[in-house]
Amino acid sequence: MKNNNALHRIQIFMYKGQWVFDDESKGINKEPFVFGIPAIINAKAMKILGTVPKRMSVTFASTLLPIVNVELERTVREHGGAWYIEKSLGYEGWLCPALLKYFKKPPKHIYIYLDEV
Repeated sequence: MKNNNALHRIQIFMYKGQWVFDDESKGINKEPFVFGIPAIINAKAMKILGTVPKRMSVTFASTLLPIVNVELERTVREHGGAWYIEKSLGYEGWLCPALLKYFKKPPKHIYIYLDEV
């Protein structure tokens, strides 16, 4: 079941050398980030926090947040998910169909506030 919240928050963490997240309310357990997204996470963490911690908080929405330190722009919808570019880095990554547990369709933009837990 999708909720209509405009603002979402998850904690991402390293598990067996891979960025993953849990969201019990969505039935998600250790969902991995793949295909370019880990590189975006690592690069932005270094730029924002000066380190890559083992756990981070990710607050995200398809509408502009008061504080944003990561902005993803959709380039292509593919395989139930979508490819996004982080323009300040020039990195692109794919967000899998788990994205649809938070949005009705892959949004054009995802605004993110990434922070250390």
